[in-house]
Amino acid sequence: MTGSATSRSDSRHRTSSKSQHHPALLAARTERSGLEVPFVWPFQVTIVVTFLTSFVALPGPPVVRIVPTAFFLGLGLLLTPKDIIGRVRFDPAFVLLVVWCVTSLGWSIDRGQTVQQLFREFSRVLAVSVAVGVLGYERTRRTLGGLMQVAVVAAFVWWAAFPGTSSLPLSGDSETGLRVFFGHKNTLAKVALLAVLFFMSDKRLGRKRVLWVIAAGVLLRFTTATTALLAAVLGAAVFAIFIFSERLDRRGRTSLRVLTLFAGLMLVVASLASSVGSLINATGKDTTLTGRTEIWKITLPFARAEFAQGYGFGAVWEASTGPGPEINREVGDFPVVDAHNTYLEQVLQIGGVGTAIMAAWAASTVWRASKAMSRRPSDGAWIVSSVAALVLLGVSDAVFLGWLSWFALLSSASYQLVDASGGVAAATTAQLSDRSVSQRHRQQGRVRVSR
Repeated sequence: MTGSATSRSDSRHRTSSKSQHHPALLAARTERSGLEVPFVWPFQVTIVVTFLTSFVALPGPPVVRIVPTAFFLGLGLLLTPKDIIGRVRFDPAFVLLVVWCVTSLGWSIDRGQTVQQLFREFSRVLAVSVAVGVLGYERTRRTLGGLMQVAVVAAFVWWAAFPGTSSLPLSGDSETGLRVFFGHKNTLAKVALLAVLFFMSDKRLGRKRVLWVIAAGVLLRFTTATTALLAAVLGAAVFAIFIFSERLDRRGRTSLRVLTLFAGLMLVVASLASSVGSLINATGKDTTLTGRTEIWKITLPFARAEFAQGYGFGAVWEASTGPGPEINREVGDFPVVDAHNTYLEQVLQIGGVGTAIMAAWAASTVWRASKAMSRRPSDGAWIVSSVAALVLLGVSDAVFLGWLSWFALLSSASYQLVDASGGVAAATTAQLSDRSVSQRHRQQGRVRVSR
């Protein structure tokens, strides 16, 4: 009798201990009760600083630009319990990309530049990934939402303050005004594009959501960036279709989403094809995409020459030899700082292998976001639509390399979204399982007592 009671007690203790440390249960409890961290502001400041260093044209070498982010990230890590830091996850494809980029030091045409670019890009990516992992999905959304609103308002305020100047570069490139604040007209277009898709998915804005979407859309239109406008249309369409697909059964939902992503991919391929000239010409632009096609024509032979491995991460345009100086000499009219095409730029720097790894990273991010849509439709659709828009925007701009911290934010958010949506269900299942085990032990104890 005593032995039986002791075994039942030990069993309940082991079951309770397992349930307390079940990963899904911990994730669900954290999501419900809020992040149990003494100070979360260092991580929020880290995201803010990373945001600013992505858009503000700060002077100085990469090491200077990353110091504020590194400081707040380090401070946050010192103040955060280790079990919370354990929530940080990195996509295996991202880890493989880091390994590949570091390996490119072996054949880089400018190892000094590769080291600098690795330090700058992956320090920011690490900062964003850790910040999102520690803050959790909800706090990250609120922090990012506030940043988007501030960016949109700041753009309009600056434009209103300097109406007689080219501070909001509606055409051409100015060294004053918003070029200093955002870095470049095309960068401003990317901010507005991402803001449109973010506000579409932000239910916390309530009725104001429409006003914020319109404001970001107007800002995007002012930039006159045609590809960004097309990307915004594609992103909005993907968002709407993915939201609508939730009303269908599983087979219909999967089919519609696959067809939507396939159609978007075909749009990207069509944009890369030579027939894009007639489309751009119809919108009033020149068929050279403001000189981009000439750059592509000159750059393509260099990309083919080192297609598999590339010339080294970040080593192309600042090197004294290799493709960068040659391309600039042939173009002549203006300085070329990138290929103005994500896919061509990636092949130049990290080769076809690195480009394939980037594609795997994007695919896994979309898959996780789609997986979480059954419980968080708007949030999952935001990530999918943002990736789709960036993929199309990559036709005319080098989006991913140089914007890896933003792509890491979407990837890390997709991990947190899966935990937030699946964690409660998984935890409930674990609790029910533990409860049934305890009930079985109690019933067995009663049988022994009756005997």
